[in-house]
Amino acid sequence: MLEMIKKLSLVGSPSGDEHVIRNAIRDMAAPMADRVWTDKLGNLLVFKAGKRSLPKPVAISAYMDEPGFMIREITEEGLLRFGMISHTGVYSILGKKVLVGEKRLPGVIGLRPIHLTERDDRKKLPREEELYIDLGLDRKAVEAQVETGDTGVFAQEFLRIGSHLHYCTGAGKAVGCSALLKLLEETPAVDLLLIFTVQRLVGNRGAYAAAGEEMESVLCVDACPVEGDSQGKLGKGPVVPVMEKNTVFSQGVRQRLLDAGKAEHISLQTLGSVDGKSDAYVYRTAGIGMNAGTVYLPVRGLDGPAQLWDLRDAEALGALLRGYLKRMEAE
Repeated sequence: MLEMIKKLSLVGSPSGDEHVIRNAIRDMAAPMADRVWTDKLGNLLVFKAGKRSLPKPVAISAYMDEPGFMIREITEEGLLRFGMISHTGVYSILGKKVLVGEKRLPGVIGLRPIHLTERDDRKKLPREEELYIDLGLDRKAVEAQVETGDTGVFAQEFLRIGSHLHYCTGAGKAVGCSALLKLLEETPAVDLLLIFTVQRLVGNRGAYAAAGEEMESVLCVDACPVEGDSQGKLGKGPVVPVMEKNTVFSQGVRQRLLDAGKAEHISLQTLGSVDGKSDAYVYRTAGIGMNAGTVYLPVRGLDGPAQLWDLRDAEALGALLRGYLKRMEAE
């Protein structure tokens, strides 16, 4: 599973520009699935018949996008002005390496030199419009390779830290999508619909389109922060809360997760609430109101340009999803 996570984390997929990772996931899923298709918004859907046939398949959903940025302007000096995609804060991106455009040109995020600023300005957090990306090229060379509207992502190598911790970009998408793909390696307990959504980080837009699919219920895989006493902890297992910011989850879906964790001897973190809004918010409230819930990977630095996570949590998450499907078969 680790190699798959690494591969997907290194595929840049800023919200609204997920075609590269979608193609990569399709190539991995197609040989193992009965049907693979893409909807009009760009979600990738994968169906695999299970040992037990159901009137409607059981759905498990993960998102494909990660934080990124869009180019707004090329200055006379060849620097790039940009706007953030998602909620990554300015304070966490100064000096970060980035990859820009389809060619993934390497650059770095900079700010006006401190010796050219006023004393009072040095005490303030810089505004987004004051930052720029430097590709180390003049304007003519930049314009030959970059256009306004091009997207980019943060460049972070995949690092192992200590025995179990790993640091990478797009941890939520990489672990979630990998966990879903692993389910295709064997015949699932019941008919299974895997949904890989787009634009999760900019308003759960992909889920609105996917909510129109026929499904018995849907379990979302997401990531939650570990900062704060009321949040999950690294290395203690997947997080299974009662609710998130705006949504109370289906008790049936949550109970299946708890029962699966007990049956498979998987440590779970059961919380009352987590701070977030997963795709389950859409599935739960759109249309007729789907039986929906979410299981979370605990992550440090969730909204930052790269995240820290524990491999034991990722592996437990994969085992929990398999156990969840077994519970559906038993029911």
